[in-house]
Amino acid sequence: MLLKKHIFKVKPVMLSLFFLFICTVKIEAYRDNEIDNLKPHYNQIEGLEYNYESMIEVDSDNNEKVLKLYKYMSLIPNNVINEFAENGGKIVLTHDSLQDRFISKYALAGVYFDKTIYLSDEENWSEQSLIHEMGHFISDLYNDTSDSVFLDIYANEKNYLKLNSDKDINYYIKNSDEYFAQCFEEFIINPDRLLKNNFRTYKYIRFCINRV
Repeated sequence: MLLKKHIFKVKPVMLSLFFLFICTVKIEAYRDNEIDNLKPHYNQIEGLEYNYESMIEVDSDNNEKVLKLYKYMSLIPNNVINEFAENGGKIVLTHDSLQDRFISKYALAGVYFDKTIYLSDEENWSEQSLIHEMGHFISDLYNDTSDSVFLDIYANEKNYLKLNSDKDINYYIKNSDEYFAQCFEEFIINPDRLLKNNFRTYKYIRFCINRV
């Protein structure tokens, strides 16, 4: 579930909103700790931004989102980023509604379409969607989600996938495309959990990354 931030003044009659704000802060702190624990040193981010400056388009004044975008980029294996760039890939962080642009009944944090990853700065944790959408790029590049081996893995392991409580798991297991992309994200963010619950999926994702 996506949580939207609201700016408000704390008043006695608005205690429920205050507690909602506290919960939102806790979720954000958890996400920041999650990526900090994975890679505590971000001194490579400036170099990454410089090297891939032409690949990233920022149509947003949300500097916090931009910084987190580069943090999440630093988690993606370099060979994957390089392949994305060499294939003419683009990453666009925009304040425009992706739901309206792509005519969806769902609020969209990220979309992969025509070699471009679109990220909304309006939806919470859209930066993490960068990794998910990069998974779509990998599967699109090699047509992995229609591979008979992966389809067998998907059929046998999709119901064992474990995600954080703020994610709608039914969305991510509804088809092999979403399952692959989400498991790519899990491989990067929560590798131990994926290895424990989806062993064959873990090995397949690792194979795909090493193959790039």
